[in-house]
Amino acid sequence: MPQRHSKNNNDLAFFTYEEKRKLGYGTQRERLGKDSIKPFDACCLCLKPLMDPLCCPKGHTFCKECILECLLAQKKDIKRKLAAHEAQKKQEKEEEEEKLILQKAKELDAFDQQNHGAVPQYHDRSGSQDKNGFHGANSVKVTSFEEEALRNMKAFWLPSATPKATVKVDAPSTDTICPEGQEKLKLKSLFPISFTEETADQKSKKGVEKSYMCPSCKSTLTNTMSLVVVSTCGHVFCKKCSDKFLVKDKACLECSKPFKERNLVPLEKGGTGFAAHDERLEARDFKHLGSEVTKRRLALFGAGALATGLLKTSSAFAEEVPKNYKSYVDAKDGYSYLYPAEWRDFDFLGHDSAFKDKNFALQCVRVGFIPTEKTDIRDLGPMDEAIFNLVNNVYAAPNQIPSVYDMQERTVDGKNYWTFEYDLEAPGYGVSAFATVAIGNGRYYTLIVTANERRWSRLRNRLKVVADSFKISDLTA
Repeated sequence: MPQRHSKNNNDLAFFTYEEKRKLGYGTQRERLGKDSIKPFDACCLCLKPLMDPLCCPKGHTFCKECILECLLAQKKDIKRKLAAHEAQKKQEKEEEEEKLILQKAKELDAFDQQNHGAVPQYHDRSGSQDKNGFHGANSVKVTSFEEEALRNMKAFWLPSATPKATVKVDAPSTDTICPEGQEKLKLKSLFPISFTEETADQKSKKGVEKSYMCPSCKSTLTNTMSLVVVSTCGHVFCKKCSDKFLVKDKACLECSKPFKERNLVPLEKGGTGFAAHDERLEARDFKHLGSEVTKRRLALFGAGALATGLLKTSSAFAEEVPKNYKSYVDAKDGYSYLYPAEWRDFDFLGHDSAFKDKNFALQCVRVGFIPTEKTDIRDLGPMDEAIFNLVNNVYAAPNQIPSVYDMQERTVDGKNYWTFEYDLEAPGYGVSAFATVAIGNGRYYTLIVTANERRWSRLRNRLKVVADSFKISDLTA
């Protein structure tokens, strides 16, 4: 009996356009509003008001800390790719040498068989060889030929051939790029810029905390205006004053410093949200499995399910995850903690798990453990003395000056934890961090969550949640 198509519109052997759209597969488009567009005085990386602003030759502005961390992360990634490429070249060279050795061995075998060709050959009488001397199908020659053909066969769909599929690592580019314009960018090509703030009377009339103006015409700078910066001194002017005075005089109107015409760099415009002004008002992204499905989330879900099924119910796993945080549960090694939802996992040398901010590499959390014969954290001695020795002798580098501020001890499910705050100061550089240490399962666990010293005041309370959330649980057999 026929059925209505509307009741069975999802049982086809292939996905329809509507099903793909509902799953979030393919190119996803979204119209951006004014709240999603960066103003002219915001950093292209953190999207916050500029602090110690730097500008690239294409007019993209960044906070000094943001762009330095970005370029440093790119250099580390380039170094890693170069090492992988060199290892691949070394492996290919070894394989080529091995092929030459095998080829020479085959040539020697062929030469040996040719020299001994006159020696009488004794054949069996079973009739496995015809009158012309051809080998049968079960001969050693045919079998070896088939084995060689199977080894060289490019049948990637066979399970036996799948593990042997090689991945080529191309030689990476050694140039760092601008994260906004994707053009080549070097640290020495960045130059500082300086906005001229309006007077207190002008700010009070407009009811804003901070606003900027053109040093020449005194007009307030807005997202709709075209701005020009002088790369030699960093002063920012509106486009009208630049065309009217700067191009002709070849000298800055604020500091009278001379420059060449190539030193006039147009700044990237801010956004208004109107299609007539903004060019990029549509965000696009291609998704394979939908907008919210990633391998890491599947892995975390699997780990959480395993922990729920195998481990005893305790506060380490039963607590509700706060807003803007995610939970990481390692049932195999017996620990769990929270981390900010926007952070991404990465490999940290010598640690079991780690997550970091996608823009600021110093904002990260990492967990590691080492075997120990002690059974409780109190076995290390007095808390003050043990923590001071730990920070001074383990965490601090020779050129860093450590400082410990706060120490706390807490007990959860019969297990003791020490959580403390410390700073590591170096010339022109500083790191602040929380650390939580505990002993259980024959292991000494350490969680460290860090951030740049300049951002610590804004992030301290949020990162304290991460440090306090660390818990260990008994391992199951």
